[in-house]
Amino acid sequence: MSKFAFRIVYLDIEICQPRYFCVPKFFGTPYFAILAKTLLGITVDEQLTFEDHIIEKVNIANRNMGIIRRTFQFLDKEMFLNLYCAQVRPHLEYANTVWKPYKVKDIDIIEKVQRRATKKLPGFKDLSYEERLRKLGLFTLAFRRLRGDPIEVYKIVSGLSDPETAPDLHLLGETETRGNGRSDEPRDATIYVTTSSQ
Repeated sequence: MSKFAFRIVYLDIEICQPRYFCVPKFFGTPYFAILAKTLLGITVDEQLTFEDHIIEKVNIANRNMGIIRRTFQFLDKEMFLNLYCAQVRPHLEYANTVWKPYKVKDIDIIEKVQRRATKKLPGFKDLSYEERLRKLGLFTLAFRRLRGDPIEVYKIVSGLSDPETAPDLHLLGETETRGNGRSDEPRDATIYVTTSSQ
């Protein structure tokens, strides 16, 4: 038997709601494999694709947008922004540094929520997506995810994140730039991620 025959995702079963399936027999005993677990609102599968999580969050965001459309007969720009930013977008962005999509189909399915939502405003239906975003002062969700990564790195390097949950990031080499000493040319900056062995 190959040592790569089984993949195991180690998560705390006490706080997760796992979904199981049964393989008939494994060396004479029933074998239960975990398909996916939900931990802190993120559905993790054994392949770490997060497709179930993305589909679930897109459905929730679309449902909330439908509730907004049925509840409010007229939405002006300010009311739409308040409702969208409070009720729809947080579902698409919660902990996205963990489940950040990398497949084009996953990126598109998430972006379609905002694409469809911005068409609901009066006078915005015939505008292109980029023009709608410009008029509303919004960014694409892909750009917001991309912008969030350096913000998280800055928080970790500056000590603004919880040191017990954040990885240890260290900039290598001395910099001769002005400022806080964390700046360096991109080709010279190397960040190593180390895990503490405590």
